[in-house]
Amino acid sequence: MRVNILLPLPKEWSEDAAVFGSGELLIPPPAIDMGLVRAILSALDQDGAVANAQPAAPAGFAERLLVEDLGVKPQEHEAATLIAEIGVLTVEVPSVQFAEERLQALNSDLRFEESRYRMVLSETDETKLPGERERPDSRRKLLMTSEDSVRLPWHVKRVRAHKAWALGCEGKGVSIAIIDTGVWPNCDLPRPLRARSFVPGVTSASDDVGHGTAVASVCLATGANRGVVGIAPSADLYVAKVIDACGGAETTWMAKGIVWAANQGADVINMSFGDEKSRCLDRAIRYAYWCGAVMCAAAGNHDPSGGCAPVLFPASSPLCIAVAGLDQDNRHIASSNCGPELAVAAPGVDVACTFPKNEVRMGGGTSAASPHAAGVAALMLSCRRISARQVKECMRSTALPLKPADKFGAGLLRADRAIACAQALP
Repeated sequence: MRVNILLPLPKEWSEDAAVFGSGELLIPPPAIDMGLVRAILSALDQDGAVANAQPAAPAGFAERLLVEDLGVKPQEHEAATLIAEIGVLTVEVPSVQFAEERLQALNSDLRFEESRYRMVLSETDETKLPGERERPDSRRKLLMTSEDSVRLPWHVKRVRAHKAWALGCEGKGVSIAIIDTGVWPNCDLPRPLRARSFVPGVTSASDDVGHGTAVASVCLATGANRGVVGIAPSADLYVAKVIDACGGAETTWMAKGIVWAANQGADVINMSFGDEKSRCLDRAIRYAYWCGAVMCAAAGNHDPSGGCAPVLFPASSPLCIAVAGLDQDNRHIASSNCGPELAVAAPGVDVACTFPKNEVRMGGGTSAASPHAAGVAALMLSCRRISARQVKECMRSTALPLKPADKFGAGLLRADRAIACAQALP
């Protein structure tokens, strides 16, 4: 059988590389690490089957490829085929299990180069675009199961998402609705299964600002392209655009987006926005909770010079999971709002995020902290279906205690412990 191995995207890739709705992929010429290719072939060698297969990068690279041109099938007599333009190596192996075991061993051997590559193995005859989401039944993530096997962003490890993945909980079968500025079609994000704009006069749910795209990446980024890894990389994405291109929004837009997400059956809803409590928004929150959605919301950001501001709505609702922000030293972020409504705290400084046009930047604030909780909720639900109340209780009861409570809630979110709590429920 043949398997596809998605090689690392080289650092030389332009920030402007993008997949567009017209079906065109604009790619600058990448420099494939042929040493890594040879190492992979050697690792997968069985009885000399591919010992002499040394594919070389073609002399010229295509600067512009069409999607239909990427369905290149390897010839039957070829032991290995390398399509350098998209960084896919196709190799003949005895079984997927054999390939997984050999590549896991290779991962360990090449740890000193861990930041230079990511490999995703898929059992398929078709070549996939970098960043395109594979079918859940065929996808294998080989470098996201151990803290030692890949250099994950600090914030992903801090909430122990990688330990949850090792338990087989990656968010598969769980939907996360991002209620925000929309989401820009990004190479590291799954394509939205459902999307709608509630901004009057705007039909597209695409992101004009970048905020929603960044928030979505903290929840769901696959790590297969630009290297940004989300908390629940196998979850499904729903998008409700409720904030316009100028960053403005009406309460009714937000309420409609929440109700729509609940009606679509969203399992988790993330709201990285906040304001004063309104009857309209409160009714939408109550409705979504009645529908069974787990709702995570940002506590809010304030000017530190004016003292600690109270938690904003909807985070202040007892039906939501209010998330505060902390830094690499587990210290409270000075701008993170405070109050007894806080449930847990999550990273809110130097959070690796994707932005429109496939840019990668560091995000922060409670807007970045909240999707950590939303991602952990998705991990929990992918292991066991429990109620929104039980999700919140497990998060709080298993958090790493930090004080004071009005700044951290129950403490630092811990994905693996929350999952263990969920599985232990009667």
